[in-house]
Amino acid sequence: MINYMEYWTGTELSDSLTQHDDSERGSSDEIEIIDRPAKICKRNKSDVLYTSSTTMNEEELIAMLQNYIKSMTDANTLEIFRQKLAFILQETKARALSIRSIPLGEQELTDEIWEYVMSIDHDEALKKEWVLSLKPYPIALTLKKIQEILKKDKSMDPDCFNLAVRHLACQELHMLKATNKIVSKHYMDLKFCDACAFSRGLMYRVKVDAQQLAKLVLSWPWRKYDVSKCRLVHIPCFNFLTAKFMLYGLDLKTRVVSIYDPAPIDPGFEQHPLRKYTQKIQRLSSVLKMVMNIACMGWNENVYLWDHVIPNGVQVNTNSEMSGYYLLLFMSAWDGERIQTPFCTDAYELRKRFLVHLLTYKENQYEHNIPEVLRYYLRRYINLTNGKA
Repeated sequence: MINYMEYWTGTELSDSLTQHDDSERGSSDEIEIIDRPAKICKRNKSDVLYTSSTTMNEEELIAMLQNYIKSMTDANTLEIFRQKLAFILQETKARALSIRSIPLGEQELTDEIWEYVMSIDHDEALKKEWVLSLKPYPIALTLKKIQEILKKDKSMDPDCFNLAVRHLACQELHMLKATNKIVSKHYMDLKFCDACAFSRGLMYRVKVDAQQLAKLVLSWPWRKYDVSKCRLVHIPCFNFLTAKFMLYGLDLKTRVVSIYDPAPIDPGFEQHPLRKYTQKIQRLSSVLKMVMNIACMGWNENVYLWDHVIPNGVQVNTNSEMSGYYLLLFMSAWDGERIQTPFCTDAYELRKRFLVHLLTYKENQYEHNIPEVLRYYLRRYINLTNGKA
């Protein structure tokens, strides 16, 4: 059992399990254990747990584990064993929930998912890609990247943000398709902002490939529709220097640009806050016109000439670490006039909800890389929130 725990990586055995018959070696006080190829170490018989057909009771098993732990003198070996033991304990907990069918609410399931994900600290496990989305362009997220954005002092990673936007679009388009309703809101990800290159001077901007950009930002693979017929177009932006997110929401019906910036108002623009965004809207309008002319024939709007407003009562002053989370909430809830659902302002809860949002993406090509224990929690969460549990 101990050899199994030592070689178990979370998904497979890193080495074969070899049991040696001591009777062939005489009565020596030491036996040889093949730990890795080309590496032989010696341990006392008292340090080794043999595979036995005899069933051990709980007290015996715990005592043997304690003796094995006490026998370790290398800190790295002990730490690796601790990580693997923690993984087994998590599986035991999930197994108990499954067998007993313990009822868990949405909040409890979210807590269990968070706790499980953050408990994994094995290097090989952290490198594994848990989420992969191929369309309209590939995005892959490792467990390490997912864990990083969940830490208190870390801001939203652009790849994670783009995948979250993709998930929002996927959910909404599938729902509208099922009910045969028209698409009234179009979500862009950060690809459009990248093409605008707001933070670069005119001399350093790369020429925009409008044809390619139109394919990436003006369509989603789950349903075909004309973006110019939508009422709202959400264009998120990310500043790599400050790690802050903001949003330009275009209302094509009223011809208004709503600016949602979670960051506190810059003192230099306190008297005229819209001036902070003037040059960026001018650049946005220029690039948008190029791509819309390709995808939507007859588009001739100059967004720079539209009314620009900062909606009242919806701004959330926050530091850069949380701006991406609030931006996603705003994109989902804003209907052009008001917030349809109230905001959660608890940073800890927002991060947990975002984690579940990422891991329940239905187009995930690497779902099989997520441990079965966690997939069990996620299935229960999906069934519960879909009203099936």
